[in-house]
Formats: sequence, C-alpha cells, structure tokens
Amino acid sequence: MNIRNYKISYQIYNFFRKEQLKHNISFYKKYGLKKRYFSSISSEDFKDIESPLNIHDSKDSYIKMPKNPLFNKIDKKTKTSLLSWSKNGYTIINNFFDEDVVDLINNKIEYLLNDEKVEFSYGNKIMSAFHYSEFLERVGYDEKLIRILTLIMGKEVELFQSINFIYGS
Repeated sequence: MNIRNYKISYQIYNFFRKEQLKHNISFYKKYGLKKRYFSSISSEDFKDIESPLNIHDSKDSYIKMPKNPLFNKIDKKTKTSLLSWSKNGYTIINNFFDEDVVDLINNKIEYLLNDEKVEFSYGNKIMSAFHYSEFLERVGYDEKLIRILTLIMGKEVELFQSINFIYGS
C-alpha cells in the first residue's frame, strides 16, 4: 500500500491534536510554508527554499571536519566517531550523557506519562516531550550536543522536535 493513502488520516489526526502542534507555527512562518500548522508537510514543501548541500555530504568529513574551529572544542573520542560521518552517513557516540542524566531523562518521561502530559504516538514514540519539561528542554539544548550537530550539519541548528521511545525502530 502506498504511504500517500494514509495522508488524509494523518491530517485528521493532527487536526484533533492541533493544540499540541502550536509550537510548529513559528517554523511554518520561518520557512514560508503556506499551510496550517497542523497540516502535514513533505520535502515538496521545501523544494523552493535555498539551502546549500551539507558540506559533509559532498566533501569527506575526515578531511573537512578537522578544519572547522568547532571540531577543536569536541573531545577526542567524539572527534574519532565524527570523522566517519561522510563514509557511513551516521555516527555513534557512546555514553554521550552519563548514567545519572539518562536516569533523570527516563524518570522525567515516566513522570510526564503518568501525569498524562505526554502519551505514546505512532506505536511507541513520545513526541516533543521537551515542551512539557524545562529539564528535557535543557538536555535538548546541551551545549556539547548543539556544537556537534552544528558541526555535522554545517550550520546553526535549533531544537524543534524530540522523540523518546522505549524501544528503537
């Protein structure tokens, strides 16, 4: 079955949950999307927006990343992981957050679930929990995390969505 067959049900679902999607209004305005903030979007909606290709998708990150001043502000273990970005298309950074922070994240998610501030969507995903927790928002804006993402993307990044889940897909 074609995924496009689900588009109308997705739009109806979003319509009834539009209060929880209001945080998207500023992004729809920023990118000039001529749709309601609860409407679904796709890559077609961004085709006329000028955006240069990520340098690490067109140049070898092993050569290019070390030339970026941000690279020098990252610990050695993470640097090693990042150098294979162009080759693999992903990186694995083990133990990015220490166990105490991970426990606090999990406890906060559990609290938000029990308090019915968030719920599971799309099966096993909890979407945008950082909107309901200052702690989770601070984690999303972690200076080291933002530095790494800015380095990878080759431009400033900002938190617009978070996905928490019990089991990965």
